[in-house]
Amino acid sequence: MESDELKTEYNRLYDEFKKIEYGETDHRYRKSLKSIVEQKINENDQIAAEIFESSLKSLIALTNNSEEEKSIAYKAFFCLNSFYRYKKLLKKLDYLINGYKDIFSHFKTYNLLYFLKNLITKSDLLESIEKSYDVIKSEDYSKDIGYLHLFADIVITYYEGTGKSIEDKIWLVEVEKALEKAIELKRDYAKFYSTKARLLL
Repeated sequence: MESDELKTEYNRLYDEFKKIEYGETDHRYRKSLKSIVEQKINENDQIAAEIFESSLKSLIALTNNSEEEKSIAYKAFFCLNSFYRYKKLLKKLDYLINGYKDIFSHFKTYNLLYFLKNLITKSDLLESIEKSYDVIKSEDYSKDIGYLHLFADIVITYYEGTGKSIEDKIWLVEVEKALEKAIELKRDYAKFYSTKARLLL
């Protein structure tokens, strides 16, 4: 992509990020960022990575320890995470999460990105089970369908990998409770039911 075109895309993206005023604990925050990623992929997924990578680097350079500017840079970081997961660019995903940990780990949804990275790479799952469980027990995320389902997915994926049944395991009841609560909050989401079916296998 030519530098002028990239600059135009960067300015568009920056304006879109500034319009997202929801707090991190609001489900609409993640949904809005996901919509941006989907839009860029639909427009041209070959240059979407370049746009997000360039925007992240540019926004990081502008932060100057300002939390407001850093929060905008974090949105680019969040989008790039989503893009790498979508394209299954696992090495880049791992590097991104770990490489920006010192800058972004204080953002509440950083844990979500970390858990998703571990789920898709099937790494550090046991640690992610314990930490994601702590998250869904917190006031901010006890009714967050994304986190509730993610916790259940991580537990089931871990036990599928070990070849062991979750029956009589300490996490079985908690997974069932998390899935039931997620389904109660959003009954028309098929993914929750397919995950529950995995639990019964």
